[in-house]
Amino acid sequence: DSDEENRRFKISIDSASCIKSSTNNNFPCTDAFRVDTDTVFERQLEPVQVTITKSLSFTDMDQVEVVLKACDQGVMADDAAQCSTFTVGLNITEKIRGINNDLN
Repeated sequence: DSDEENRRFKISIDSASCIKSSTNNNFPCTDAFRVDTDTVFERQLEPVQVTITKSLSFTDMDQVEVVLKACDQGVMADDAAQCSTFTVGLNITEKIRGINNDLN
């Protein structure tokens, strides 16, 4: 097996920002998101599941920017993990202002 064939990359969330573009209000919300801690990919990126871990008010934001970090796990014990980051932008386009729960 060559080193290239054995490359593994671990994906994590480096940071997240919740953005209200109409007011230029950005606030960190990294603690509201989690990626599966066992997410490791070989050679290519597969779908990544991100979980929202706490309540967020989507009326307070219209965009979320999540910076994912991919770190090379290496194949040797002494390999230094080299990491790259990439940003994923999520636009919140539809919001429910109120829900009528009357059963009448």
